[in-house]
Amino acid sequence: MTEPAVFVDRDGTLCEFVPYLSDPDRFRLLPTVPEGLRALNEAGVPVVVTTNQSGIGRGYFDRATVERVHETMLESLSAADAEVHDVYFCPHEPAANCDCRKPEPGLLQSAATDHDLALSRSYMVGDRETDVRAGNRVGATTVLFPSVETEIARDATAADHVVDEFRELVGIVLGERAI
Repeated sequence: MTEPAVFVDRDGTLCEFVPYLSDPDRFRLLPTVPEGLRALNEAGVPVVVTTNQSGIGRGYFDRATVERVHETMLESLSAADAEVHDVYFCPHEPAANCDCRKPEPGLLQSAATDHDLALSRSYMVGDRETDVRAGNRVGATTVLFPSVETEIARDATAADHVVDEFRELVGIVLGERAI
């Protein structure tokens, strides 16, 4: 039986937005992320990070650099008694026209196949319309978590929900699904 999941963007959603984050020492979880993830973990909801990392394709850094940032993310979450189920990233620059760079749905589809997840019963949360469009393309419920960097007007989004804090996402997910 396939189960629903929460797909979540990394930069500006789980952690502070840093353009082309390549230094693990600059990784900082956003407030309420650990408590929100803990609640989802305790409810048995898989959480999968899906992130565009075009700095690789642009030659700014390599895959090993992104993996070090992800290791720091996982360590930070573990220290806060929270976890994510898996991490998927697109290394391509926008001009590559790949199927894994959000707003294309490839990352979500790969995770769904690998972990037997039901996309149409899942959630996609991110700070950009590309995240929202990726979720819309797979029939997921979409949640916009706007950041200062994205400057998206609440009434101009195609998202199903808009939240101001990550923990608000938990209320939406757990309030809409039978546990």
